Amino acid sequence: MVFETAEMAFETAEMAFETAEMAFEIAEMAFETAEMAFETAEMAFETTEMAFETTEMAFETTEMAFETAE
Repeated sequence: MVFETAEMAFETAEMAFETAEMAFEIAEMAFETAEMAFETAEMAFETTEMAFETTEMAFETTEMAFETAE
């Protein structure tokens, strides 16, 4: 009886360790996902910035075309 109880306690501890290991892996994946989301947001910001600069250049070019046409 004592041996069986000790065996069950060991198995329970083993399962707890495996669960903790899985929780760590999930946390690691969540961190990597958050990191990727940050990088994506950063790229979106840079793309928006470039689009703004391109629009600005298009405006300046249009302005120069009007001045040339006058």
